[in-house]
Amino acid sequence: DNIELHNVTPYSVKFAGYKLEQGKMSLDLSYTIKYGQLQGSNQMLLNKITLGDEIESEDATGLPVKLAIALLKDPEGNIDLDVDVEGDLNDPQISMGPLVGQAFEKVVLNIVSSPFSFLGNLVGIRNGEEMKNIQFIPGRKELLPPQKQKLTNLNKVLTERPDIILKIYGAYDLVFDKKALQQEKFDTLYVSRLKVDSNSYPKEKIVQSEILEMLYKELFSDSTLVRLQNNYNIDEKAGVEEGDREVMRNPDRLGYLNALQQQLIAAQPITETELIQLAHERSQTIRKFLIGTADLAEKRFVIVEPDVLEKKDDEWIPCRLEIDAR
Repeated sequence: DNIELHNVTPYSVKFAGYKLEQGKMSLDLSYTIKYGQLQGSNQMLLNKITLGDEIESEDATGLPVKLAIALLKDPEGNIDLDVDVEGDLNDPQISMGPLVGQAFEKVVLNIVSSPFSFLGNLVGIRNGEEMKNIQFIPGRKELLPPQKQKLTNLNKVLTERPDIILKIYGAYDLVFDKKALQQEKFDTLYVSRLKVDSNSYPKEKIVQSEILEMLYKELFSDSTLVRLQNNYNIDEKAGVEEGDREVMRNPDRLGYLNALQQQLIAAQPITETELIQLAHERSQTIRKFLIGTADLAEKRFVIVEPDVLEKKDDEWIPCRLEIDAR
């Protein structure tokens, strides 16, 4: 009971790679060996454990010990850990020391490899892994209700584990975000031109095709517009002779208007700076929501350089979150 942890610093440096500055440990150990079969239980209670400097050691496990402690430590500074050990000591290649070490390594690896699942289980949240991605509509930075619920659950987790921080990776997609921003620019341009023309002509005389054609000629050229019209047989008076009668061409007006609009949308310039800004706004949206819905310090949230995506199918844009230790 209440063993001072700084007394075991030589062991912690050798196997964990860290000094121990402070903390106490209580152990309840139960080991039985019957016919060479080992069954062991290690119940550990660590109180106010604080790591010191990281020290290089050839025997260190290489495990993310600092992260594991941050994930395990509750708001009162306690770590309550139960590690079971079993093995066949009749096997000459197996000894008790390595068995115990492997059991502890397995527990730590399970925790740090799926931190969101581990933390979700602590507060009764099913599918905790879903919290590690916050999804956005292409071109948008607003949080949808399902994503707000994820972040609300995450706030519960952060409150329960005061020594963890959250890294927030904004993201933008080179395909879906670019298309959405181009659509938004086109819509703004079209509405703006519609307002200008509404002041010059009676509303009943404003035709969608005229505005699209006007924008098209400004962006491309008159001759390019004529070629596009010919492709869709838009010259309604044109015809070809067949015997003694004239056969009128059937214009594909709907296809023509759609082609006009799609080419205008695709021609809207979107810079890398605009995409990076969108990613930054998404990460800030996540951060502000987390700070605004719980009494958490701003320093517990770190904005990281955004991810650049180029997805082929799913249009949702995921911004990933990562758990780390303070």
